[in-house]
Amino acid sequence: MIKGLEISGIRGIKKGRLDNLAPFTILVGPNGAGKSTVLDTLLIGSCQPVGDAVGRAVSRRSLSAHTARDFFYARDTPAKISVWGTVERTCELTWQAQPDQSIRERLEYQKKWYPFSQISCNVVDQKSKSQSSRTGFGNDNSYVYEYDGGPVEYVSTRLLDTTQDLPLDRLYSDLVQQGRRREMKKMLQEVIPHLDDIELLTDENNRPSLFLVDENEKAVPMALAGDGLVGFARLGFTLLTRSEKLMLIEEPEVHQHPACIEKTAIALRNAVRQGMQMVLTTHSLDLIDYLLDGANEDDLGKMKLFKLVLKDNELLSSYLDGPEIKQERQTIEEELR
Repeated sequence: MIKGLEISGIRGIKKGRLDNLAPFTILVGPNGAGKSTVLDTLLIGSCQPVGDAVGRAVSRRSLSAHTARDFFYARDTPAKISVWGTVERTCELTWQAQPDQSIRERLEYQKKWYPFSQISCNVVDQKSKSQSSRTGFGNDNSYVYEYDGGPVEYVSTRLLDTTQDLPLDRLYSDLVQQGRRREMKKMLQEVIPHLDDIELLTDENNRPSLFLVDENEKAVPMALAGDGLVGFARLGFTLLTRSEKLMLIEEPEVHQHPACIEKTAIALRNAVRQGMQMVLTTHSLDLIDYLLDGANEDDLGKMKLFKLVLKDNELLSSYLDGPEIKQERQTIEEELR
């Protein structure tokens, strides 16, 4: 389990530190408080390979071109991430306007857009093992990576954004292969009236697509069922199929109806009960309420809510333990509203 992290020079955070992370950690705070950056730094700081983690952290912010250079608080100053817990690692990152030759050749071979750039990352763990990686980016935020050195200590980690991530047909195939199709069907039936089955069919362009089948055997593409339902399905499918020890989730409540949010809370709580560490960001008081409503004493003992704020580019935080979250609900509501 990751128990803490320290950040310097990443996006809007000049420096910051979070201690005493819990098996179930909830991050709240206003927009621009650094919640998403905490998820990105946890991904880079914990997982393997680091080059791919850097690419995912940068490319998921693709509202503008060439966001690799904006990953740093000061472009000419190295950034640093440290994490500790079951593993201890320090990652130092630098941005380069010109990538190494091997990275450039790979970007050109894949016909990525100019201009190119590179983020280099050196990782050292508590046993003094080290690894260096280079992640090259095209102007469209696509990336390639390579690394040198042996394996360093890591935690199997996944960052899930329910509005993006893996296609549903891929997740469905994983579920079927793992023998968890019935669990998936039951989960969806709890939020979709009259659902009879789920089928992987081909669309009009002969591409695989997931369809919902009702009691009258009418099939409707899941993509047309609404963004909230698709996000709920992506979250549920991922939690059912993945074996990562650390799951980082960006606002799982996005686009969801309250009924979906309630089922989302159950799925999240069950994943933590089965041994997964969860760190998520949220703006939803409903999600927090549902997490608390179904929580037993053991659940509350594993839960912490961190309040984040960015002041003069320093990340500040305070936290509430599970039982305190219930006691301070009114305060949390005022801050979220």
